[in-house]
Amino acid sequence: MDDTRCHLFFHAPTQTLHRRYEILRGFFVEGLSYGAIGERFTVPYHTVRSLVRDFRTHCRSDQVPPFLPSHAGDARLKTA
Repeated sequence: MDDTRCHLFFHAPTQTLHRRYEILRGFFVEGLSYGAIGERFTVPYHTVRSLVRDFRTHCRSDQVPPFLPSHAGDARLKTA
């Protein structure tokens, strides 16, 4: 069975919020470096670092995770 499309859903997401989720998952769950994540998702190192920083801030403040619509920062991944 060819699961290429299923694989790409996780490793090459096309929707902004899904990409953000997978980037953060790569860092916090898989333990990948900023550089490795940037290469996987073709985003700059500093974008990954900023997303991790912002996510930590939100978690520490008990705020809604930054994957939901209308959250600042969506533009960072749309242009990457």
